[in-house]
This record gives sequence, C-alpha cells and structure tokens, in this order.
Amino acid sequence: MRKIIQNKVYDTETAKEIGYFRTNYGMSDFRHYEETLYKKRTGEYFLHGEGNGMSKYADSYGDMRGPGKTIVPLTFEEAREWAERKLEAEEYESEFGTPEEGFTDIHTQIPNELADKLEKAKSETGKSQKDIVTEALKKYFG
Repeated sequence: MRKIIQNKVYDTETAKEIGYFRTNYGMSDFRHYEETLYKKRTGEYFLHGEGNGMSKYADSYGDMRGPGKTIVPLTFEEAREWAERKLEAEEYESEFGTPEEGFTDIHTQIPNELADKLEKAKSETGKSQKDIVTEALKKYFG
C-alpha cells in the first residue's frame, strides 16, 4: 500500500518491515485486524493496519461498515511503545535494542555534520553511540 500523508510518501513495498501483529479473532470474525510496523529509509516509522467491519480499521460503505485498511505515521516513541506491546522480546530488541535499567531512551534529531562526527568517533574509539553521547553530556553538565 502506498499513501501520501502531509506531503510524505509511505510505501509498504519500499519500507523495512519491523514487526507484525494479528488479533486472536479468526479471519472471518468482524473484530479481526492485523498491523505491520514499518520503517522508512529516512528512519520514520509507520503502521499499516487492516481489519474487518467491527475493527478499528473498518471503512464506511453507505450506512454499513466493512473491511478497511490505512497507514498511520508514528513517532519514534509511538513505534517503540507499539513494539513493546505487540512484539516478542527478540523482535523488539532487534530494532530498539535491549532496555537497560537506569537509562532512559531518547530520540532526537541532530545536524548531519554532528551525526557524521559521531559515526567517526564510534569507528575510531570502538565506543557505542550511547557511551559517546553520555560522556559528552556529562562534560556539558559538569
């Protein structure tokens, strides 16, 4: 499925599939739905959902409801929370890493110039991105 939302293209054919969820209702049950989490090459996440007439993905057909499907853009946090609720631990960890106690996940954008320097520092020092950023923040905050 391909859809343009707020002048951005979301395409299930070109995005990477991260994980899949299907309800326990049978395929013929009106409440049945399926969701697939995708990640675009730009790092943006989106959900492709489709379901039957009593699911959250139902479409209106006149005065009736029937099967429907849609694409929903997600923030990093929304995608991570969806994966936490719907995926097995191994699937979650392959995309979002293993959660560490005493740490908080953050997701932010930085200028390309700094991202390049961060990648260079990782390869030169063998340190993780988390360790480099943590050291920089500790120096900044004293």
